[in-house]
Amino acid sequence: MEDEMRKKTFRTIAVVLALATILSCSAFATADTPILRSSNYLASYGAYCYAAGSGRVTVYFDVTGNGTQNYLGVSSLIIRQSADGGNTWTTAYNFLYPNYPNLMGTNCPFFSSSMVYYGTAGYKYYAILYFWGGSSLYVGDSRSYGTSVITAT
Repeated sequence: MEDEMRKKTFRTIAVVLALATILSCSAFATADTPILRSSNYLASYGAYCYAAGSGRVTVYFDVTGNGTQNYLGVSSLIIRQSADGGNTWTTAYNFLYPNYPNLMGTNCPFFSSSMVYYGTAGYKYYAILYFWGGSSLYVGDSRSYGTSVITAT
């Protein structure tokens, strides 16, 4: 009986000490760790590729700013391709703003658009996008995003 009482007391003390350690560590980390935002300019962004037939690859994208941005969209959209089923990849094309004005919106809180690349049926494709939000083309923030791989039809 005495042995059981000792084990219960030991377990209780062990649980209390473990909880005290865990709580003090998280309080310490919270006090000294700054809260990081993903971006002061970009709230959310995303994109996907679609096989549109005849080798065409369409990349749809949208981006939401933290409020209205003077420039909001994609500064660069890189199309990557593979002819050997995804073993090796090459850059097929790079759409750049301002050469392609439909990549970027001005004075907007949200922007959505798409680009079409004329590829080869049977090849695999994906896109890398560099989303941009800012007060100018030089003052702002960029985030990269890669789509999933599709096969052109």
